[in-house]
Amino acid sequence: MGAPPEWVASCRGRSFEEGRSIVYPTCTGRGTVDPRAREIIELIGEGRTNQEIAVKLFISVATVKDHNSNIFKKTGVRNRVELANLFRERNRR
Repeated sequence: MGAPPEWVASCRGRSFEEGRSIVYPTCTGRGTVDPRAREIIELIGEGRTNQEIAVKLFISVATVKDHNSNIFKKTGVRNRVELANLFRERNRR
């Protein structure tokens, strides 16, 4: 499924860069994504596996999974596919 429709409607197009972090407002007020998380989001969007991300960023697979979990919570998605779709849509604007 994905983020609730009301979240998508209320937050669509409201992301912005703030310094080196990106802020993705959510209904709960959470949502700041740090530069490392953004790297991981971009690599997920490219279709990279957790193992490939770990090798590329010189971190462990467990650390990638921790980042994934935090990113999912902050953006309101439940899996990598929803995350990739969310950011693919964001980048089209």
